[in-house]
Amino acid sequence: MTKNKRGKKEKLAPVLKSKSDRVSEVVEVIKKIQGLGFTDDYDGIEDFKQTLKDFVNDGQSRQGKVKVIGTKRVIEYILPSTQGRQISVNLKYDANV
Repeated sequence: MTKNKRGKKEKLAPVLKSKSDRVSEVVEVIKKIQGLGFTDDYDGIEDFKQTLKDFVNDGQSRQGKVKVIGTKRVIEYILPSTQGRQISVNLKYDANV
């Protein structure tokens, strides 16, 4: 970072993830979810996969929750677009789902 005339530091633009980086991270997440036995048969898994697909295609940051009906689970996700930050996906218990 460089200083301008008034002594303030200029902010550098964040480095965005490439499409191949996003694809590799998303594939790993899908493998882990399928390894836990969550298939497309559950309501909510298809919605989550569509969100992942949109993230790979446009690279926009996303976060949210998806209810997986019939499993008493909620998928909480954070999909950052900048390098150095990993995708975060948590499968949380919710008795109301």
